[in-house]
Amino acid sequence: ASELERARETAAIVAAEAKLVVVHDPALREVDVGAWTGLSHDEVAARFPEEWAAWREGIDVARGGGETYGALADRVRATLDRIARDHRGHRVLVVSHGAALCSAICSILGLPARWTSPVAGLQNTALSTLVYDDDGETLLMTYNDFAHLANLAP
Repeated sequence: ASELERARETAAIVAAEAKLVVVHDPALREVDVGAWTGLSHDEVAARFPEEWAAWREGIDVARGGGETYGALADRVRATLDRIARDHRGHRVLVVSHGAALCSAICSILGLPARWTSPVAGLQNTALSTLVYDDDGETLLMTYNDFAHLANLAP
C-alpha cells in the first residue's frame, strides 16, 4: 500500500479484517504535482499559467516540477510488475490512488497516461483485477468495480 493517509487507512481496515500485514511502498504514491500541491485550480492558473494551459489542453506536463502522467505510469507499473514477480502464484491486494492506478492500467493497455484518459477515473475503494499469466502477459480482468459500495449510494 501507499503510505499516504487514505491508502494507508484503507489498507489497515482490510488487513485487520483479513488478518494480513500491510507493507507500505512509496512507489505506490499518487502523482507528484510539485509546486501545485495544495493549490486550488484558480491559484495554479494564476501562478503557473503556461503549465496550466498545457495541462488543460491534455499535454502531459510535469506539473509544478513534479511528475508527468507518463512517468507516474512507468513508476506504478514497474512497482506492480515487481510485486507480481515477488508473489508469483499468490493473490495480492494493492492499495494506491486513482491517478496512480489508472495511469498504470492505461500503460498495461497500451493507452496514453494523461488526465484526459480514454478510460474512466477510478471510484474511491473500487477494485480492479490484474492477472499476470505464465507467459509474462498482464491481463486486466476487472476495472473500477465498486459493486461493494451499492448499499452506500445516495
